[in-house]
Amino acid sequence: MYSLWTPTSDDVDHTYTKAKGVPKSYVKKHVKHRHYLDVLNSWTETSCKFRTFRSTRHEVTTREQTKTCLSAIDDKRYLLSDGITSLPYGHKDIPRPPDALRASEGGSAHPWGV
Repeated sequence: MYSLWTPTSDDVDHTYTKAKGVPKSYVKKHVKHRHYLDVLNSWTETSCKFRTFRSTRHEVTTREQTKTCLSAIDDKRYLLSDGITSLPYGHKDIPRPPDALRASEGGSAHPWGV
């Protein structure tokens, strides 16, 4: 998810907003740049409800879905103490807890030896 706003883009048509897994039409009509800022600054999540077509065994149906639209929580990265910088899980610079350091001296505590 991202939103691109430039100082000359006071017009909504010149603001670019993207959200993964959410229909473009929903994002264009309902999600604004200020929503991205609110989610990022307050560490909240927003959800969206929309209707979509789904096909199961050649039978087309209309379904109503509710998804997480915007979220400041990234579950694929380790957030450092400054609250801005992050590292991917498994990175060598991620600080290890003290008991994990003791376990690594006499063998790995992790079942796969990581």
